Amino acid sequence: MLTITTTGTLMQYTELELLTMHQRLSQELITTEALKERQDKHRQHENRIRQSRFRKGLSGLWDYLRGEHKRIQQQNEREAGVAMQRDRKERDTLIYSHLTERRHIKIFRYNILRKHEAMQEKLMRDRVDYGHPSSKTRGSIPEPGL
Repeated sequence: MLTITTTGTLMQYTELELLTMHQRLSQELITTEALKERQDKHRQHENRIRQSRFRKGLSGLWDYLRGEHKRIQQQNEREAGVAMQRDRKERDTLIYSHLTERRHIKIFRYNILRKHEAMQEKLMRDRVDYGHPSSKTRGSIPEPGL
């Protein structure tokens, strides 16, 4: 059991609880960065594929004059829009899962705080009960060795 001082109060967490909270937050950061990197690589790859559809040289000029260039350009724009929506949906799904996870962590921390406050109140009641002068049985401290 670890004791951590936060804002003047002592909070006790088990090592597993601390590790769980830390792992959840670390995993959130890792998955966000991994998604961003994966989407960037995927976007670059798709852009190269779309760009390769355009022919170069006289063939490209001929495509431009026939209107083929415009058709390919419109197709590329549609595909880029679909890819952008797909990536946005993936990010939104990830963000939603992170928000849900953070909500669980917040509830977890709230429960730990409530347990801590209940323990503090019980200790305070015990101190008052133990040292209260009107109570003959509770207030007396036995002498050592008697």
